[in-house]
Amino acid sequence: MKRKNTLTLTVVILTIALNIKSVYSHSGDSVYANYGISPVIDGIINLTEWSAAGIVRFPNSTDTVTAYFLHDGSSLFIALNIPDNTNNSFDDCGFNIDPAHNGGTSGQSDDFLFRMNRAGNDKREGTGPGMFPGAAPTGWVVAVANITGGWQVEYKFDFAKFGIPTNADYTMGLFIHTWDDAVGSDSDNWPSGNIYFQPDIWADIIISATTTAVIGIPKPKNEINVFPNPSINITTIQFLNPESKSHTLIIYNTNGQTVRKIEKITNEKIKIENKDWQNGLYFFQLQNNAGIVTQGKLMKIE
Repeated sequence: MKRKNTLTLTVVILTIALNIKSVYSHSGDSVYANYGISPVIDGIINLTEWSAAGIVRFPNSTDTVTAYFLHDGSSLFIALNIPDNTNNSFDDCGFNIDPAHNGGTSGQSDDFLFRMNRAGNDKREGTGPGMFPGAAPTGWVVAVANITGGWQVEYKFDFAKFGIPTNADYTMGLFIHTWDDAVGSDSDNWPSGNIYFQPDIWADIIISATTTAVIGIPKPKNEINVFPNPSINITTIQFLNPESKSHTLIIYNTNGQTVRKIEKITNEKIKIENKDWQNGLYFFQLQNNAGIVTQGKLMKIE
């Protein structure tokens, strides 16, 4: 009789400070730009397209700005979902990036500023100590969409713009800012504070080398084992969840298509049928309301 196999995935959720060696310590805040499928840059954040992204959330006066970070091996993608604010409507948003990750108490000649307005008609770039947006925008595209209660913006930057290597982790400095034209100043930023011209205390953005980059854990801790089972075709997924938080599990194939999505998981074991899956490689993500907890690879073999 043919023996059918099952997959057992054990995920340990850890709360560990991310330890990334940097030229400068920056603010202590970090985010991964994870490897994934290239999203369509149309200004509308399709969560399926951005499902592999590293995520940062930071508050505005009445809601939360969400930023997504992704790469496909040749381009860096960044998206922002910006709710309206009781004090302003966030007329502009943008990024400061320190590709050399060499910090400084003021902007350096190799630092960049990228800005886009809510109307979608004022794309700007700046470089150098002042980083005022007067340079010709090259090597990146951006799209904006107004939505109910706010707006969304998606960026695509060529790796060549920043000298990002392929197949290796790469860290840059990053500052996200929103701008109120009426007031003429920064509104809500990440990291917090008006640190526009202070690369020494910007955050770190880590461009991951592979699909196995994990947010919040220095190295992937998951061992995936395949066990034979003579009678059933079941994937058993176990993870530690001492606080009984609600999690979402997403499993998708190498084309970026979701093959399973299970929401509101609060127990520590879940079984799902995998008999319809083809043999081959799959990817998983475990998420909660703080973003992606962990992710990695699955292999089905019969």
